[in-house]
Amino acid sequence: MEDKNVHLELIDDNNKAYEVNIVNYENYILKFTSPVDNGKLIKLKKGLEIPIQIKAHSCLFSGEVKIIASTSSFFRKKDSSKIIISAELSKLLQQESGKYLITKASEKNNKIFNQRRADFRLNINLEIEYTLIMTNTGKIIETIEHKKGALVDISAGGMCMISPDHFNKDDNLELCFEILGKKFIVVGAILEIIPISEREYRNRIKFIDFDEGDETELASTILRHQQLYK
Repeated sequence: MEDKNVHLELIDDNNKAYEVNIVNYENYILKFTSPVDNGKLIKLKKGLEIPIQIKAHSCLFSGEVKIIASTSSFFRKKDSSKIIISAELSKLLQQESGKYLITKASEKNNKIFNQRRADFRLNINLEIEYTLIMTNTGKIIETIEHKKGALVDISAGGMCMISPDHFNKDDNLELCFEILGKKFIVVGAILEIIPISEREYRNRIKFIDFDEGDETELASTILRHQQLYK
């Protein structure tokens, strides 16, 4: 996000506010840079719930987020501006002050962040490579082993993948696939696991991190594929 009129603050147990930079907001997933205190990065553990304040133009909103991922350990250098935290909006934003009011919470969230949601889901059958990078306990997997699965449906917000491996809810995977000649590498979190057989599992996955520009590119590629092969 580039709107300098929107400011995000994380509130700690002592009611101290830490301002961070908003990177993106899509499908109730808020991405922002890591907070810093006296020049030191503040580590945010997976599963941690944090009160937030958002100052948008002349208005103040409050809410709460739950940390679901940090991409710093395996993708980016130890630089606060490049450490991206992904958090789920667990408590819808409430307006605390300001002149304009929006009655529906879902409209309020989209109004503040000025984001477009792309929920179209495409049924497809493609090979996909995946790697477990972080368990649901927050353990980072250092030995990276790429395996193959089947991508059976996809949207700009997530996918359904069939794999021979059994994962746990909230495990984080690096996912690599290609649609219409465009290669995508994204990070996803396991939402649901459904056994198909003793050696096959259907995994419902929510995307939590993209390379810059790929989220919009994926949405347009999915729609283009649907138009070409409908």
